[in-house]
Amino acid sequence: MTEMTDQRIAREQGPAARVAALAEPVLADMGFRLVRIKTFGSTVQIMAERPDGTFTIDDCGNFPRGFSPSWDGAELLSADSHIEM
Repeated sequence: MTEMTDQRIAREQGPAARVAALAEPVLADMGFRLVRIKTFGSTVQIMAERPDGTFTIDDCGNFPRGFSPSWDGAELLSADSHIEM
């Protein structure tokens, strides 16, 4: 799965980089590649896709369930932060 993450054009900085470090392995295990992370206010936007460029509405629901254990223990952003896919 490493080859999927090596295709990223940009790398995040600051809190977004810490979120990316947690999200990337979870996404790779699910068959996705991380496209980008964007943080603003209490919102964390995570953009991901399959190798063919797709990402379904079901995928939007599945990722947070898989990512939640990592996110909950990390305390990266405020307690009221939420994830958008």
